[in-house]
Amino acid sequence: MGAYMEKRSNLQNLINGTVLYFVATFISKSMSLLMLRFITREIATESYGYYDVIVSLVPLFLPIFTVQSIEAIFRFLFDADENQKKQLLSNLWVIVFMGNLAALVLLVVIDAFFVPIRYMCGFYFYYVVSVFLNMYQRVARSYGKSKKFAISGIINSLFLVVFQIISLYVFCADVNGLLYSYVLAGLFACLYLEMHTKSLQQFKLRYINKYHIKKLIGFGLPLVPNNISWWASSSINRMLIITFISENASGLFGVANKFSSILAMLTGVFQLAWQESAIISYNSKEKSKYYSKVYSKYFFLLFGGCCFVLPIIKICFPLLVSESYQSVWILIPLLMFGTSASSMSMFYGAGYIASQKTKDAFWTTIVGAVINIVICLTFIKPFGLFAPALSSLIAYIIVWVIRHITMKNYFQIKIEWKWLVIVILMGIISTTTYYFAGNIMNWLVFFIIFIFMALGNHDVISKCIKKKNKKNRTIK
Repeated sequence: MGAYMEKRSNLQNLINGTVLYFVATFISKSMSLLMLRFITREIATESYGYYDVIVSLVPLFLPIFTVQSIEAIFRFLFDADENQKKQLLSNLWVIVFMGNLAALVLLVVIDAFFVPIRYMCGFYFYYVVSVFLNMYQRVARSYGKSKKFAISGIINSLFLVVFQIISLYVFCADVNGLLYSYVLAGLFACLYLEMHTKSLQQFKLRYINKYHIKKLIGFGLPLVPNNISWWASSSINRMLIITFISENASGLFGVANKFSSILAMLTGVFQLAWQESAIISYNSKEKSKYYSKVYSKYFFLLFGGCCFVLPIIKICFPLLVSESYQSVWILIPLLMFGTSASSMSMFYGAGYIASQKTKDAFWTTIVGAVINIVICLTFIKPFGLFAPALSSLIAYIIVWVIRHITMKNYFQIKIEWKWLVIVILMGIISTTTYYFAGNIMNWLVFFIIFIFMALGNHDVISKCIKKKNKKNRTIK
């Protein structure tokens, strides 16, 4: 009975966390998607291509110059007492400050002696604010302040939209306007989180010591190559597009990627909640059953959601982007399914963190990165933008399969083959309709998949209805 209650509690916490993160991220991503129409109308494809590339460098710089100490603090604060928290945070601030300084030196050297960097100041401040916001949000989550974390995302998005509108239509700014809009919005979000976590206020010079710095770096350092490899799998394609095609093509590819972010929004909020739940439940005897149940539901919702969203994107696409970007509609299914495969492989990533076996995450990501680069380089000349979209999809699937096999040392995942076949059939129908049918057929497929999704999740829906009815009876 105790194991059952523990499993149910873990699952309920996961659902609550996912719903909370979903609401916040949905608002954020919706605003971002709505702004896409205005940005693509005001920013030329070449400029947007360059912006997309330099922004994609932040996920590369961040793990290198923070030595993934932010990931480490997220893990260690869960088990720390008040005094240990102050010590960990003080030493984290030292690592982050030194990392930001090192990043500045590198950019100045590159700009002075190698390649001139356009918008260097804007890019650097964009990076610094990204580091601070990432750190504050991790600390908030590890403190159990999930609502504050969610609100910070909403604050960031609201101010971002306001500053983007001002920069585009008042100051007629280009890429610099987009960069500094993010900087200002991120600062407001950081200030809000500082009020509630007091991370900076807990910094004390007397707490700085080699032991805690080594502890944070020791946990995070093995994750750095993994994150670099992950970046190579997901973002290096933009560099290859600029090198072998053009900045204009990179801008088009960046807009196509915006639509896969609809699905990434769903997976991202789940990963936030799942990472916490995986860590908390890792020592449970029922972890394999719990992980398998979550895996099955996640798989069906993820790929089913992908099939569900594709018809809507096909119908709404002409309304969401300006005419100069509309040729990229053909890439979206590949990018959507690539995002799904990436997210399934990241499901296992939480297991590496929960088990503190971060070194084992590295080589699987390396394999994916190498496969992605080889396929992209081989086919980018004859097939253009299809090559990076397809190479990412194949690489993520391979990483997903390898991690499923290797993670058996830590937990067992039972695959429900019935749902696998159903999802494959849904994918074939949805993709075929997307490419070869008009709006009426896409609407029809949308409703059919909606019915399948409802049937596949009838147990979850029933529980939600019962819970709501019980709550209403209690109120009465």
